[in-house]
Amino acid sequence: MSNVHADLLEKIYRCLEHTGMSREAFGRGAINDWGLISDLENNRELKRRTESRVLAFIETCLSEKKGAA
Repeated sequence: MSNVHADLLEKIYRCLEHTGMSREAFGRGAINDWGLISDLENNRELKRRTESRVLAFIETCLSEKKGAA
């Protein structure tokens, strides 16, 4: 069975790799939910608004990382 948020998870994994952030810190920072990534891996479905917040957090993290480089 495929994951409903496979594309989002891939973006999250890339963000974690580029920033060195922990899974828990990412979830807390994105939507104040330390278990976000585990939940997504277990097919939790997000509302569009929540998914948008996660994507915005990824963009912010990656742009801050580029600015620090």
